[in-house]
Amino acid sequence: MGNHRMFSLSVVDTDLFNDMPMSARLLYYELGMRADDDGFIASSKRIVRMTGCTEDDMKLLIAKGFIICFDSGIIAVAHWHIHNKIRKDRKKDTIFLEEKRRLALTENGVYTKQPQAVNQMSTNLQPTDNQMSTNWQPTDNQMTTNRQPTVNQVSTNLQPTVNQMSTNWQPTDNQMSTNWQPTDNQVSTNWQPSGNQMSAQDKISKDKSSQDKLSQDKLSQEKLSQEKLSQDKLSQEKLSQENSLLSADADARPHFDFQSVVDSFNSICKSLPKVQILTDQRRLAIKKAQERLGNLCFDEFFAKVERSDFLTGRTGKWNGCGFDWIMQPYNMTKILEGNYDNRQTATKQADPPRVRSSYDLEELEKIDTLDFMDD
Repeated sequence: MGNHRMFSLSVVDTDLFNDMPMSARLLYYELGMRADDDGFIASSKRIVRMTGCTEDDMKLLIAKGFIICFDSGIIAVAHWHIHNKIRKDRKKDTIFLEEKRRLALTENGVYTKQPQAVNQMSTNLQPTDNQMSTNWQPTDNQMTTNRQPTVNQVSTNLQPTVNQMSTNWQPTDNQMSTNWQPTDNQVSTNWQPSGNQMSAQDKISKDKSSQDKLSQDKLSQEKLSQEKLSQDKLSQEKLSQENSLLSADADARPHFDFQSVVDSFNSICKSLPKVQILTDQRRLAIKKAQERLGNLCFDEFFAKVERSDFLTGRTGKWNGCGFDWIMQPYNMTKILEGNYDNRQTATKQADPPRVRSSYDLEELEKIDTLDFMDD
């Protein structure tokens, strides 16, 4: 038995297959992996429990023609010969010969269930060479027409023997009447689903449930997209309102001259890049900076910036300062607090000269002698 199993895209990539739920498709793959070399499976219920699928998934596979089920509990993969081509020297024939005899292989390699063979004669029974017709005619060695037939002969009202069938034929246990009724292994025109099959109504209900779920998912995605678009639109409207308020406020307060602030910066901060264009964002920054400066005017603030060797780049450590940078709230706060003021280097005081101790022994003896005399 081969250990490799394959699946053809001509079967599993169709809408008929992909319209089934994920659990039914998973069950189909598991059944295909565990089938023998002729596509038969004897442990379908164990596979259903092992994969966590349900009997409804099996019924759906049977209803859509992907799986063929027998009363013995054996199932077969209908498209087995499309999925797998096994070499004869490696193939191990199935042990389910009775079920295999009841299947027919179509030209495109699909298993189909065929009805049981009928070995009996039709209703219009015709006599064979060893039987006599109803209009019996005597031969040369036989008697006239008024002759009565012997035991081995047949009268004009011929009655069918055990191996023959009359015109009013009645089916036996192994035969089928003209008013044919389906057996357990056959399906009538008014088909009713068995235990391993799914009715058309159940199939329609399951398909409808799948479609409803897809519709709900699609509506949820559309709703999220609309909410995101609404939030983006509100953000744009809020920004537009702020710009409008800034313009309206600037128009309502003509006494504040934004251009004078820019001219003051260009004239005082000569070490920094000059401002060429007065944009709305810069007007808003100037307005907010005026509130943070309090009693300090812009000229004093710009002069403080120009005195800083670090901000003007005279130290050679950084050259990223400009009008927009110093107008930012965080940077303005640090400038006002003196974080960028020049630091005066304190002169180091010289250490006082050390007095070298004298180690003259004569002087020490004189001092000790004088101290003794005083005592």
